[in-house]
Amino acid sequence: MKQRYIIVILAVIIIASITTFIISTNDKTDNKSELILQINEKGEFVNNVENTFDTSMIFKDLPQKPPLFDLITRNFLDNQIKDLTLIDESVWKNPEFYPTWERSGIVTYTNHKYDRWGVHGYGFYPSEQSWNVQNMQEGDELVFYSWFHTSWGVETWQGLQLIPLYNNEYFDVQLKPNLFMIGPTYPKFDKEWVKMIEFKVIAKKSVPVGTYTVKVEITQPTIEQADEWSWKLLDEYTEGKLHNEIERCKTNSNVKNCEYLVEQRQAKYVQGGEFVPSNLFLSTIHAS
Repeated sequence: MKQRYIIVILAVIIIASITTFIISTNDKTDNKSELILQINEKGEFVNNVENTFDTSMIFKDLPQKPPLFDLITRNFLDNQIKDLTLIDESVWKNPEFYPTWERSGIVTYTNHKYDRWGVHGYGFYPSEQSWNVQNMQEGDELVFYSWFHTSWGVETWQGLQLIPLYNNEYFDVQLKPNLFMIGPTYPKFDKEWVKMIEFKVIAKKSVPVGTYTVKVEITQPTIEQADEWSWKLLDEYTEGKLHNEIERCKTNSNVKNCEYLVEQRQAKYVQGGEFVPSNLFLSTIHAS
């Protein structure tokens, strides 16, 4: 009988300690996520992050996912959708559309490193494409698309310019848009965190059989353009009482509070081109 009492007491202690651990862990987490421990069939603790991660706040400025979001995402991954213009922005503006969200995106927001400041980061999706063309003559066009997006956890607006790199003997390549800002993804996703980029490849003359590539270089916008963007952002994200001082600072840097305002501006906007990821974009054109 004593052994039974001992077993019961131990069970109560274990359950109480588990409950205490769950509560103390939740107390340490922020509003973006909760850590809830469950016990699986093997008696092991598992972290049920997938069911507890609330994206409503960080996605609140983005379009609502359409009913067929999962089907569209799967079909695109299976290469069943070639024309990106057939996919509505309510799909591609949602972070869950991108494969890296599951691999590295979620952990950025559930386990954010507050000792680091996300300044630069961007990429293309899809970053590699392949196209077949036949008997391409002068004036013929090949048009395709890709999405250019801010990386997970970036806290600034990035101003940049896209420069296509290609064989200019046979082609002229135009990107649209090629000069723009992309918005931050932390602490929430700005509605301009991703843009669809159009690539228009125009044949200058008859294209010989062969393989050709189109790559993209990221450069900084002009100083004048950067100033316009950075002041615009500061004006939008600053309290109204400072708006007049912002206007004066644009023409006279000695005005009171100018140094402070410039520091605030730099915290909101950075020049793109300083961060250059490897294999940013590659499109291969097979001519026959």
